[in-house]
Amino acid sequence: MIKKLVLLDIDGTILSAGGPIEAQDIKALEGKSILWGILSSRSKERAKEACDAMGIDPSFIETCRIDQRAEELKDIASRFEANEYIYVADREIDRQETKRAGWRFILASGFREANI
Repeated sequence: MIKKLVLLDIDGTILSAGGPIEAQDIKALEGKSILWGILSSRSKERAKEACDAMGIDPSFIETCRIDQRAEELKDIASRFEANEYIYVADREIDRQETKRAGWRFILASGFREANI
């Protein structure tokens, strides 16, 4: 079982899409029994382009509309057994959807301080 499953939004979250999270912040997750991926409203192709621009390689990329985020998070949790589920994004609607799914929410601007 993985220790933590961490999903990141793209827009307003990672540096290549106007957010505060840099590649080294994401790469620091590696080697800690943490599986990380992307969950975004962007298409998979556009999400991959944003990741490639930063030189990061997520374990997987999932997409869905923001109003379907809670259901998608629940679905992802059903596929990956972990001790903790974390979603990192930048908007209040993201926080609400994350809470509905039963996941921990981390605001993108507080990612470094969150000690994942």
